[in-house]
Amino acid sequence: MDQKRITELIEKVYQNKASESEIEELDFLYTQYDDKPGYAENLGKREKNQLQDAIYSRIQEQLSGEPKNLKSRIFKSKLSLQISLVTIAVLLIGAVIVCFVHPAFQKNDQQLADIKPGGNYAVLTLSNGKNIVLTDAKNGNLAKESKTLVRKTDDGQIIYSNGADDSSLPVVYNTLTIPQGGQYTITLSDGTHVIMNSASTLKYPVSFSKSERVVELNGEAYFEVSHDKSKPFKVITHQQVVEVLGTHFNINSYGDDNTVKTVLEEGSVKVYTKSGTKMLKPGQQSVLKENHLDVGEADLEEALAWKNGYFRFNNESIKTIMPRLARWYNIEITFDGNVSDIGFYGTISRSKNISEVLKMLETTKSVHFKIQGRRITVTP
Repeated sequence: MDQKRITELIEKVYQNKASESEIEELDFLYTQYDDKPGYAENLGKREKNQLQDAIYSRIQEQLSGEPKNLKSRIFKSKLSLQISLVTIAVLLIGAVIVCFVHPAFQKNDQQLADIKPGGNYAVLTLSNGKNIVLTDAKNGNLAKESKTLVRKTDDGQIIYSNGADDSSLPVVYNTLTIPQGGQYTITLSDGTHVIMNSASTLKYPVSFSKSERVVELNGEAYFEVSHDKSKPFKVITHQQVVEVLGTHFNINSYGDDNTVKTVLEEGSVKVYTKSGTKMLKPGQQSVLKENHLDVGEADLEEALAWKNGYFRFNNESIKTIMPRLARWYNIEITFDGNVSDIGFYGTISRSKNISEVLKMLETTKSVHFKIQGRRITVTP
């Protein structure tokens, strides 16, 4: 099986650039492998379930979201419906799906130590400096800050309620810190819902002033801002301010490459920077890099994947993928050798252990991984 050729064809189909003959060639190469005797016998029960789950969950998303011309081109193939669906799943997972469960790969998987995914971990810092480890805190009322009640719900969220609308009260702040390997959801006193990603902090007043609502973010968070025409909601991040009235948007300000990305899902937002101001419409994103602000179309599925519980790689290099894995799995990453800049395509659940994610990435044969404790070394 010419894996390099198959990977090349998959990328062409994914980018909607494949000709009819190239689609037929991909289908032919796949069936050649699938027809090999003993293929099904090599799969254990767990591997079969993983394959089935991956195919059906991603097919359902693909058929509802892909452009019509791409779907029609795939289904014009002479293959049966079953093989066509598998081809779509192959395309989405980012490499030949048979390699995902091939016996040679199972052996490699056994050599990898497993690291569990992140979960609901966070530390709440009150106005008096007291730290509350939310993972260990009991459900129910945690504190009362400036007449605002802070409580932890049964499903592991923090909610601020009964905020006092009294301008005579001093403005006091709390900070929610999410470590590597964590995420958390918070509802602010105005009803704004914030889902926070790993290695992020949010500083906010326990009760907002009468004129505006201002919070400070480091890292990444998804905001569902409660609409209030009289009080603009502002998010201050590195080198920019985002202002809204009521909307859904995501901000990534990790600054791995000194970049801040703001992606708008619903409503409208203004992005203020030293270099100017931009208004975003739904489906757009702004990218701030080196004091230059650009606006263009966003890949919402990719930008919001973390919030929806999975990783999505769309022509991303391993050097941009690994920092995301490091934050979620709380691991240290090192590179050894001249690692390829090949683009990776794929989708996988954030609930998987690290070995399954690395296994998917290794299907391209362009990278390999060595795990020592919580350190992962990436090699060609």
